[in-house]
This record gives sequence, structure tokens and C-alpha cells, in this order.
Amino acid sequence: MTVDYGQGPKQVSASLLALFVYESQFGGADMARDLFEYRGGGGGDLASEVNWTACVKALWAMLRAADRSVPPFEEWAASVEGVNLVDVAPQVLKAAREGFFRSGAAGEKA
Repeated sequence: MTVDYGQGPKQVSASLLALFVYESQFGGADMARDLFEYRGGGGGDLASEVNWTACVKALWAMLRAADRSVPPFEEWAASVEGVNLVDVAPQVLKAAREGFFRSGAAGEKA
């Protein structure tokens, strides 16, 4: 799958490797939990329901899993400008949903 975060479409991999990369880079954090258990302010709109930081970190982890030449998180984040997270978050969540919850109720709830 690809995600376009303003740099043109880039291949991402929502895979076991992405989960490991995320956990290793971010102090044992769980990507799936960070993305799908966040409840925000509850307003029902994207802005109140999305863990924006987790989306950015998950994007990087999925990019890195697809292409090991993607630089370390801090270097990558410093190089990215003009990201519209409202456009990016649904792409990241879709990639994660398709990669981690291919069937069953868990994918439907996310």
C-alpha cells in the first residue's frame, strides 16, 4: 500500500516488522494500541478522535518497514514539511487496519 504525506506516494508496510520498529523506537509503545484505542475528546469528528502523534510515528514505522533506508525518526521528521495530518491520518489508519486486522470484528471497529 502507499501513503502520500506530501512527498508523493510512498510504499508502506503495516507488518510485524513495522510493529517491532515502532516498539523499538518509541520506548516499548504498541502501535496498534496507540492508533486504535485512543478515544480523544469524543466529539465524533476526526480531530477529536485521532492520536495525531501516533499517526506520524506509525507512518514513519511503516515507511521504515517497507524501506530500511528511511532515516531514523528524528531525522525523517525534521525533513518533512507541510504535512496535512487531516489527509494523512485516514491513509495511515487504513493501512494499519488492512495490515493488522484483515478480517473479523477488530477491523470493523477501528
